[in-house]
Amino acid sequence: MGTQQIYLIVLAVIIVGIATGVAFTIFMNHQYYSNRQNMASEMATFAPAVLKYWNTSRLLAGADANMNRLSIAGVAGYIGFNIVKVINGVTTYSTKDDNGEFRVTAISTTDSTVTIQGLGSEKRNGKHPFLTSTISLKKHPTTKTVLVMSDATGW
Repeated sequence: MGTQQIYLIVLAVIIVGIATGVAFTIFMNHQYYSNRQNMASEMATFAPAVLKYWNTSRLLAGADANMNRLSIAGVAGYIGFNIVKVINGVTTYSTKDDNGEFRVTAISTTDSTVTIQGLGSEKRNGKHPFLTSTISLKKHPTTKTVLVMSDATGW
């Protein structure tokens, strides 16, 4: 074999190696962003469930639109968050699926909001997708949900 042929083989190996690396990076980024979008879609389904719980009569196990009857345990149970953990003396209510883990994290009586957070299952640069959905229970002027997407290393 001539020197020119060896150089061509080495060049071909380098090009295939670079192409494989780029393809792997593109694939991993796609998985991460796809996971984040799937979580956002799933978070969008929680808001109507929380509002349904808020407007449901207490006779039917709802909050009856009363902040005194609203609790993290009640919201979590109503929307199907069935995993209960006690971490450092704090009880957390969550649900887990292929996209990640979702938790009811806060209820604000002053703002009349419920906060649900989600941590994705995919990683990029050591961080997971982290979403926070704040659901307003106020009816005036409109009920709204704010979704914030970021990255986190864990809970």
